[in-house]
Amino acid sequence: MDPFASVDSYLTVRYGCALEDALCEGCLTGKLRGLLAVDALIIRRCTHTQADEDGGQSYTFEGVFVLLDVRFNFRCYIFVDGSGQRFLSDVASFEPVEWRARVAM
Repeated sequence: MDPFASVDSYLTVRYGCALEDALCEGCLTGKLRGLLAVDALIIRRCTHTQADEDGGQSYTFEGVFVLLDVRFNFRCYIFVDGSGQRFLSDVASFEPVEWRARVAM
């Protein structure tokens, strides 16, 4: 299973939130919500924005998604239409880059 699918499955079972929704919300608002915000963090920056003729906006974000001390670099594309509906249109990359093991004593 690829990293995106693994994290998506975990988030869906544990928090009732798909990874696509977490990335979309986190990139546009800069924060995660609910119980997910306790265990996860998003650090993002918008690298490109474009206004469309129909009133929509396209965004490119890249950054780091941290879940339970595992860091994932990501790049994604988000579209917000003229009525405010938003969705993740593509995830160009989502890969683990750092993790730490903890042992309870």
